[in-house]
Amino acid sequence: MAEFAYNSSINRSTGRSPFEIVTEMLPRKPIDLVPLPLVARPSAEAETFGRHIQEIHDDIRRKIALSNESYKAHADLKRKFAEFNEGDMVMVRIRPERFPRGTYKKLHSRNVGPYKILKKISSNAYVLDLPKDMGISNVFNIEDLSSYEGHENDTARGSKAASLPSTFRLKEEIEDVVDHQIVSTRGGGYQRYLIKWKDRPLSDCTWITDQEFQKLNQDLYDQFHAINSPGSMPSLRNFSRVSRNLVLGFMGFPPATCMVFKGAFEGFSTIDVGDFWNWLESLWAWNSASYLFKG
Repeated sequence: MAEFAYNSSINRSTGRSPFEIVTEMLPRKPIDLVPLPLVARPSAEAETFGRHIQEIHDDIRRKIALSNESYKAHADLKRKFAEFNEGDMVMVRIRPERFPRGTYKKLHSRNVGPYKILKKISSNAYVLDLPKDMGISNVFNIEDLSSYEGHENDTARGSKAASLPSTFRLKEEIEDVVDHQIVSTRGGGYQRYLIKWKDRPLSDCTWITDQEFQKLNQDLYDQFHAINSPGSMPSLRNFSRVSRNLVLGFMGFPPATCMVFKGAFEGFSTIDVGDFWNWLESLWAWNSASYLFKG
């Protein structure tokens, strides 16, 4: 009431009320209000508008229902209406995202099994009896399961179920670490190593992660990081044949010279191995010192 009285009162300086200055019209006071008729009747325009809106909403609901039925009919053509019970043997589709980052290999099997269903959580989720060395969750959606079509007595005969190939090789197969990299990812990144396998050509070198390297050969892992740690002076004796050839290239020797060194080392049995690498180390030190004194 006080606000209405202030806005409707005429100002002495302007000759107008604040309400009139802003809206260019005088405020309606209670005395100016026209009394409403005693008998109220609905507006014909409001009723027409309400019916029109209701018809639009009904038509939209009908079209949405038809669209949902059409989508469902197309989806049901590829949908599996299957349901399993506890104790059934099923084949499993393994998705790449189930593995830890950096451990999935292209040679991993996409379908493995058969495995036994331990528990039925719902019609869409099941708990399987997976081997512990897989390292993945044993809960699968119905979309990743399929009925095992083998013989009924296969499992009774002791047939071995197919399993995922190991993500690493045996410890005695590692010969050398050819290269190592730090791979950047959205989660921060991880380190990987290019491994030369024993009795296999360089074309068969593969990358493994830091965790796999430690599982394969902890001693070689510690030795590699001790040699490549910041501030350490590498010694050619600490490298295998493959790594020594890489070191020669790092020292600045051309490929032809590296081949001569390699041929001299492998072709003459009278050369002492220790003396040969001592000579290379002294040559490396001389080259490094010459670069320092040139400045």
